[in-house]
Amino acid sequence: MKGLRYRPLEYDDWGIIRHGDSDHIFAVVRRPLDESEAAMHRANKTDPFEDLAKRLIASFAPPKPEGIVEALREAVNKTLSWAEQRCPCNNDEPRICPLCQADVAKDGCLSAENTIPRQLLHDLRAARSLASRRAE
Repeated sequence: MKGLRYRPLEYDDWGIIRHGDSDHIFAVVRRPLDESEAAMHRANKTDPFEDLAKRLIASFAPPKPEGIVEALREAVNKTLSWAEQRCPCNNDEPRICPLCQADVAKDGCLSAENTIPRQLLHDLRAARSLASRRAE
């Protein structure tokens, strides 16, 4: 589906939403409307369902790519920060970490390695590295 259109045909009634790539009706938007309100809209040549229909169409629109990228970047960073900062060793004390069992002086903290599956951790770190290079 290429998108949705609101009342694209000359004689479409109020509330008609059509598929963007055809003239088939996708939905008909309605809300309670008494005859006096309908008469007022007819006289003013306004559409009482237009705002509601356009909000419905907007809810079907795909999110903007930059919003998706930023959300994914934030999720990667939060996940790695959480996994890498779980240990009480803080990468220096005590020498053998009670949680990750790393020799902190030699290996550094292994909290993330003990928390996230190896391949997923590799992919997350690669994504973070790529994002930080692109941000520069």
